[in-house]
Amino acid sequence: MNVGAPLRFEELLAALTKQRLLSPQDAQRFFTEQSVQTARLARELRIEQGLAPGAEKQIAGQISPVELLLAFSPSDPSGQQLTEDRVTEVFAKCWQLPYVKLDPLELDPEMVTSAFSKAFARKHNMIAVEQSDTTLTVATTNPSNHWGVEGIERAAGKRVELVIASRSDIQRLIKEFYGFRGSVKRAEQKLTEGVDLGNLEQFVRLKTEREIEASDQHVVHAVEYMLNYAFQLRASDIHVEPKRNDS
Repeated sequence: MNVGAPLRFEELLAALTKQRLLSPQDAQRFFTEQSVQTARLARELRIEQGLAPGAEKQIAGQISPVELLLAFSPSDPSGQQLTEDRVTEVFAKCWQLPYVKLDPLELDPEMVTSAFSKAFARKHNMIAVEQSDTTLTVATTNPSNHWGVEGIERAAGKRVELVIASRSDIQRLIKEFYGFRGSVKRAEQKLTEGVDLGNLEQFVRLKTEREIEASDQHVVHAVEYMLNYAFQLRASDIHVEPKRNDS
């Protein structure tokens, strides 16, 4: 896939203003203050990533127009807060690319994790969402990332089709598919190594809770992720349902 030049911040502001999602006054103020806001964001990201002082310039070049805009906590002319999803949707229209709201229940975990590595996914803010014999559909926050697209096309041997999704959705699913689901799969392989389990009843007979030691780190990681994920969503309950022949 051919990727174009990066979308400029002022182009996103103009698109939001045209759709009356941003007042001309706010758009002008954000444009004027973008350098100060970019420097603040870059500094916060450097500290968050544990990088040495001086890395701000490189980080600043990687901040997307959507991230920069959201740092202003923008509201529409009626005073309604602009959400990341709404801004990302407008961003996608600017690129003339489909916007997708990612749903983990609609994705194939095996396809997602085999398309490219977790490190690559996190670095480029990309996640595979669908594939055919000749194409791989990838959700991204940065359609101008030609290095990422070319890397995937070389590794997969398929043409990449891009769609746009919010950064939060992509990062959340990277954690879920490469983190929790991966831990569960590794735990399953470890607990059932060398045993042909036909059903849950046989599993219970062969592996009681006493035999699942705290040293089974894949189980520990899976449970920790599940609890942290539930906490982030402010869930009041966690329900685990054993299902035969289902992972």
